[in-house]
Amino acid sequence: MKTKTNIFTVCCFFLLGQLFYSCQKEETEEEYEVGFGIGVSNSNENLALKSASDFDLGQANHIVITIKKSDESSTKYNSTEISIYKLNGSYYSQKILLPPGSYKLTEFLIADSTGSIIFAVPLTGSALADAITQPLPILFSVLKNNPTIIQLEVTSTEGSSCSDFGLVWFPLKEINIIKVHVAVVDKHSSQFLSAELKVYNDSCTRTFTIQPNADNLISIPDKYSNYNIEISKEGYGYFLGHVSLDSLKILAACSSGNPLLIELERYDGELVTDIDGNIYHTVKIGNQIWMTENLKTTHFNDGTYVNDEGLQYYDTMHTTVYGRLYLGYSVMNGKLAPKGWHVATYDDWNTLINYLGGTDVAGGKLKEAGTTHWKSPNLGATNETGFTGLPGGYRGYPDAILKDVGELSFWWTSTEYIEGTPYYVLMGHDFTSAWIKKTDGFTDFSVRCIKD
Repeated sequence: MKTKTNIFTVCCFFLLGQLFYSCQKEETEEEYEVGFGIGVSNSNENLALKSASDFDLGQANHIVITIKKSDESSTKYNSTEISIYKLNGSYYSQKILLPPGSYKLTEFLIADSTGSIIFAVPLTGSALADAITQPLPILFSVLKNNPTIIQLEVTSTEGSSCSDFGLVWFPLKEINIIKVHVAVVDKHSSQFLSAELKVYNDSCTRTFTIQPNADNLISIPDKYSNYNIEISKEGYGYFLGHVSLDSLKILAACSSGNPLLIELERYDGELVTDIDGNIYHTVKIGNQIWMTENLKTTHFNDGTYVNDEGLQYYDTMHTTVYGRLYLGYSVMNGKLAPKGWHVATYDDWNTLINYLGGTDVAGGKLKEAGTTHWKSPNLGATNETGFTGLPGGYRGYPDAILKDVGELSFWWTSTEYIEGTPYYVLMGHDFTSAWIKKTDGFTDFSVRCIKD
């Protein structure tokens, strides 16, 4: 009898929320966010002698899923690639969207950066089906206002054949791969640099660690017409480029002596720490220095607690990705930002928007590109500034429900237009603008800080 190796419990959290405008869009069925959170377990008795380090997804780069409706009709997720992320030792996935209804998960695979399947959920009746608690297919429902949790186990494909999992083949191994040499260099010294590289579009994401040489080989599916290339390196400015599949094929035909060469310009940006110990990166845009993440602190910089009900409402994933949301009056006392920084004022935002070409186009230049966090279509989003604006939504009163995550971003300014009520800045997935607007103060919005 075959012994199961490296089994992981995959907790799939279906994060339901009321994430859309109250107005109904014609001929568009309302959809709800679904996320896969992945945790590690060594509870199986056969693995009692394994060390904790063996229970790691290792080279996991992305997930492949197929979801059908309960009547066997197809959905938009048919061997679809979704991103996988690791944060503080835990794994979670890119969010997907499904309308309310009954579904079955018929495929769940974890692949490395080359497209090779390294973990999978076996099918019922396969040789490995008895090695896990619940083989595929798995039935689940997406409900309004009611989260659904599905627990899965995956097992390593090492030493096993496709047929052991009940599969004819692991589908991603049949996808042609383009291999391109990439090098990252200092713009002024031409010295090779190490860096983190992400290649992505609306359908897939690949992440790579670039070494300081010209021999880095990245693998990209020969499947989509265009890709974004994002480079990050501490101490250097942010890089975002767009490249066609045809251009990548030309580069792939070149030898390692002629890599795709990406230049980064040094920027000695500082890291900022708030009173809770949260660390923020910074970026220089024009003559301003902004944080590139939303504020997360639960205390003012004098040590007193921020007594907003919303601070107790948001789950860890929301806070980690989008930051916390604050009531308007909390931004008005001048103590919310770390010392040496302040919550951006009306004039700060207005200066930024004008520097980027005005209200009509500034939003696109400030929004994170792609649809990892933004709902499609994420119109005009390039993030060429490195600001990385994310759609954290808002929490309104009196219903106290988190709304519009994935669709809209709201940031308080610290400038009031009537006593006790500040202006705010709005961006959205379906427009390129950045607007400064008015509202009442009884709403929880995001906060972005700027250096004094």
